[in-house]
Amino acid sequence: MAHSPAFIATFNDDTQTRMTVWHDPEHKALNLDRGIRLAQHAYRSRKGQEPPLIVAAHFECDGEILARTRMWSRRYRARPARCWS
Repeated sequence: MAHSPAFIATFNDDTQTRMTVWHDPEHKALNLDRGIRLAQHAYRSRKGQEPPLIVAAHFECDGEILARTRMWSRRYRARPARCWS
């Protein structure tokens, strides 16, 4: 059984979204763009307004942080996902 990582995004109004993001085990890099888009849609759905900037985000699986980024940083390096049993 495969487990997808969770993407946790923190917006600059301190709202946080958390959702699983499908990840293809054939690819090593996690899909940051997909996580951001899903987090923005979740914010719109929850608050009924356009989302502010995301200030921090990370992927985790089973309590382990797989990749972390701060949105003002252009560097993003994701470790290979190790979330499958």
